Amino acid sequence: MDTIFLRPSGIISYLRCPRAHFFGYIESAPRLVSAALAIGSAFHKATEVLVAALKAHRRPIEVIAEAEATLEESLALEQTLGDADPDDDRFDTAKDVAVGLLRAAAQAIPETWEPDIVEETAVLPLTDDISIRGTTDLVLKDGTIIDFKTRARKTSIGEIRRDQQFTAYAMIRNHADGKVDRPRNLTIVEVTKTKVPAVHLQPTIRTAEDFAVYSKIATNVATAIRAGLDHPSPNIFCSCCSFRHLCDAFRRVA
Repeated sequence: MDTIFLRPSGIISYLRCPRAHFFGYIESAPRLVSAALAIGSAFHKATEVLVAALKAHRRPIEVIAEAEATLEESLALEQTLGDADPDDDRFDTAKDVAVGLLRAAAQAIPETWEPDIVEETAVLPLTDDISIRGTTDLVLKDGTIIDFKTRARKTSIGEIRRDQQFTAYAMIRNHADGKVDRPRNLTIVEVTKTKVPAVHLQPTIRTAEDFAVYSKIATNVATAIRAGLDHPSPNIFCSCCSFRHLCDAFRRVA
C-alpha cells in the first residue's frame, strides 16, 4: 500500500469537515479567499524575514522594510489564488492590518532568542504507510518550537493546550532529533487583530501522552481518507469555509 502523507493542518481540516478536506487537500478545488486568510498567509511569509534577521544576529525591527515588502508581495499573490470571498468587505484595509500586525511582531520578538532551525520541513512516519509532513517556523537552540499565528482574539491556555497542530509539530521535531517521547516546549506568538495589535507569547508543552493520543487521531483520519469518507459535516465554521460555494450541504442550510 502506498504511503499516505498528511499535513497537520489537513488533519484538523478533516476533523472539522471531511468534505472541506476533500475540496482542499484531495481535489485542490478553487477556493474563496478571505481577507483573514490572505493576511495570515502573508504575515507568516513576512515573519520569515524577521526570523532570518534574528539568526544573523540582527534585531528584527532593523529589517522591517524588507519584511513589509515581502508581506505586500505575498498579500497580492494570495488574492490571485482564488475568487475573493463575496461576503468579506475587509480587503480594502487588509494591507494596513497586516502591516500593523507585522510591526507589532517585530517589536515583540525577544532579542535573546537563539534560532537553530528556521522554516524546516520534516516527515514523521507514524506507521509503514502513514506519514505526517510538517514545517516548523522556528526552533531555538534550547529545543523550543516557535510558531507564529494571527488571531482575532487571544487564545486561552486551554485552547492552546488542546490544539493538535502543535502536538504534530512537537512529534515531527522529536523524530528529527531522535528523541521520540521527549517532552517538547513550544511558544506560540499570537498577534491579535485588535485596534492596536497586541502580541502574546503563549508557552505550552507536549508530552508522550499527547503524542500517543495524536497518533491514534492521525491514524484514524488516514484510515477514513483511504476509505473515501468525505461527507459534509455542517458546523459553526461553514459560514467562513473557503469551499462553501461548492458545498450542497451549506446551500441547503444557508
